Amino acid sequence: MNTFLKALLSKSHIIIVDNTNSQYWEYENYILATRLSPSYQLKIIELHCVDKKVCDRMNERNTHGVPNTSSQNMFKRWESHPEALLVEPHF
Repeated sequence: MNTFLKALLSKSHIIIVDNTNSQYWEYENYILATRLSPSYQLKIIELHCVDKKVCDRMNERNTHGVPNTSSQNMFKRWESHPEALLVEPHF
């Protein structure tokens, strides 16, 4: 969050938060901070995962060594944000 706030204060042209926040409470502070910064337009982009099979396929492509069980647990507790742009994965 500190790096994000520094980017806001320095008026970076584009700020991207790339993280596996699966529930709103995990990323709500980013949203609140962005909304308090009138020079920024907030965009929430969500990789759309519709079922266990897609989750398995997405996990196969991860490069961070995340175990499939962790991905499945994240999928089970996932909360879509109503403003999110849903992007379909391409395999």
